[in-house]
Amino acid sequence: MFAALQQRYCFGVALCAVLLLFPAMAARAQGVMNCVISTTDDTPSWDDPSTQVNEKRDGICMDVNGECSLRAALEEATLLNLSVHMAIPLVIDMQYATNSTFPDYSIIDGPGVLIDTRSKPVASVSFGNGTLIQAMRFENIVVTVGAGSKLTACIFHNASLLAGGSIVQNCTFEGTSPTKGSLANLTSNGKCIIAGNTFKNNASMTLVGLGGDTVRNNTIGLDAMTRSNTVVTGITISSANNSITGNTISGNRIGIEVAGGDKNTIADNIIGLDNTQSVAAPNNTGIATLTPAGSLPPVTKLTILRNVISGNSGAGMLIDAPTAP
Repeated sequence: MFAALQQRYCFGVALCAVLLLFPAMAARAQGVMNCVISTTDDTPSWDDPSTQVNEKRDGICMDVNGECSLRAALEEATLLNLSVHMAIPLVIDMQYATNSTFPDYSIIDGPGVLIDTRSKPVASVSFGNGTLIQAMRFENIVVTVGAGSKLTACIFHNASLLAGGSIVQNCTFEGTSPTKGSLANLTSNGKCIIAGNTFKNNASMTLVGLGGDTVRNNTIGLDAMTRSNTVVTGITISSANNSITGNTISGNRIGIEVAGGDKNTIADNIIGLDNTQSVAAPNNTGIATLTPAGSLPPVTKLTILRNVISGNSGAGMLIDAPTAP
């Protein structure tokens, strides 16, 4: 009986386990609501007028149909100032979502899909600080995560991720065509750890803002579509104190473009070859540093060492180019 109820409702529980994951929560008297999203409808949370209990404030996710919709869960969590531990096993079209803002310190488990089925991405979803997101798929939408968040084993299909002060690991970013490839992008506003991810089909990464990103052990651009339609730059750097190490960056228009910022390090990467270093997977240009435009800081104290740069169709390194090659 209890297992069946868990599939439909959210229950208020103690936050002890979550506090172990996010120690900063110890300073907040915030609970967590466990729930499984059981319907794709955008139905609000519901108060049964025949009872004396206010069901909108009882910590149990239920809409008018007795289901737990995404909207009902987020409405009740917001009303009670609760985090959510939410399982999403369904495909939910976010163009119909009234509420797409998740509270701080939530845990979101897949394998669900949040998607905007319109031809152009309009919908967005925002996750608060300290959110843990596991095995979710995002399609044709813009995803924003707050500081202290961690994303693991997620897929961004024609979707963009905006992050700062977070961990992004073992995720896949993919476009489906040269024209949509630019939508598959990770933008870091600084202080992120970006590790073990795959960027393919014209997906890309941009480092801006505070800088101090660690980008390691990613595969960026190494696929047949990107090599035949090289329209994007693998990594664009416009901030300072970033470390780009141990990545394979091949099959892009430009492998790494340094457009601004000082004290960046590019080391121990494979640029222009496959992971075995035996097959060419050319970028048009391996590494390019640009004369900064507009308000971007100048490129100074750039460290480039121990990279394998080979097999590129143009220059392996192009320093102080006035514009992108």
